[in-house]
Amino acid sequence: MDKGKKYKEQTVFLCDGMILICKQHTAKPSSSSSHSSGSHHGHSGGGQPQVKYRLRERHLIRRVDVLDREDTATEKYTFELAPREKDKLVFKAESEEEKNCWMAALVMLNTKFMLERLLDVVLSNEEKLHPLRFPPPDKYEFAEPDSPNNIVYEEKEKSSGVPLIKGATLVKLVERLTYHVYADPMFMKTFLTTYRSFCTPKELLDLLIKRFHIPEPEFSSDSESDSDGHAAADKSSKMRMAQDLKRFRKEYSQPVQFRVLNVLKHWVDQHFYDFEDDDLLATLNEFLAGIVGKSMRKWAECINKIVQRRVRSKIWFRRLQLYRAFSLFSSLTTTRIRTSSLTLTVRRRR
Repeated sequence: MDKGKKYKEQTVFLCDGMILICKQHTAKPSSSSSHSSGSHHGHSGGGQPQVKYRLRERHLIRRVDVLDREDTATEKYTFELAPREKDKLVFKAESEEEKNCWMAALVMLNTKFMLERLLDVVLSNEEKLHPLRFPPPDKYEFAEPDSPNNIVYEEKEKSSGVPLIKGATLVKLVERLTYHVYADPMFMKTFLTTYRSFCTPKELLDLLIKRFHIPEPEFSSDSESDSDGHAAADKSSKMRMAQDLKRFRKEYSQPVQFRVLNVLKHWVDQHFYDFEDDDLLATLNEFLAGIVGKSMRKWAECINKIVQRRVRSKIWFRRLQLYRAFSLFSSLTTTRIRTSSLTLTVRRRR
């Protein structure tokens, strides 16, 4: 509705976070285009009119208020959008049902961002009340809490917010190499390039295999929702334990296992010379063969393909070296034979 309180027909596009108000234009095709179109398609009539839209206004849904308007004798099925620091927009629907549909969609999108922020706060508070549980350090050495005795960080962080490691024990380095919270590709490349100065390939592979096999956390009585023997409390306790276990597998076990496989994939792809040791390669193959789970198996098969390709390349390279060595040996032998024959001939002439 314009300032003179007259309604104008507009086309409104409602997107996920924005509302677009457009004016529709119907352009008639030119006679030349109609003639060419008709001759091309075998028709003598004109072409179809082209519908175009010209943008008039656009508003972010989260920055407008959706207001209902009561029906009057002259106006029915109307509602308002009130943008901040701008004039209100009055919309008129064709029916009560259409008005309700528009308002429901607008209110849902308008409150979506607020509800998402509220949900984030609720989830954050829930995590503080029920923190993620880890296996005991005596059963899983990678669950040892950070301390100045096992890891030291640089004062500055990366632009991505990932802390820079200044020094750490080998176990802590492997833990950060396969950290469950975030991935650090640059640290992985640096580690696999330099680890041989403080660790052997066998030690690294053994630690990665240990890192992959994660025991489940232990739930003590204090985490069982104050169970006092009643059936309701027991049921609540079991539900809490099931939720904690599901969260542990989703937020810790799966990310760690996927990152272990990712490290192995990069290792065999970029540094396969470490696996020229047959015992090390046999340990890797045995570990990959024991991996279960559909998604995990795909990673294992991908690593196996890389290993097979590298092994074939190594065999081909050795054959090439043997062929070159044999060719060189044959060439030298032939030269010596020819030289001996020539020397014998010269001696006979003397």
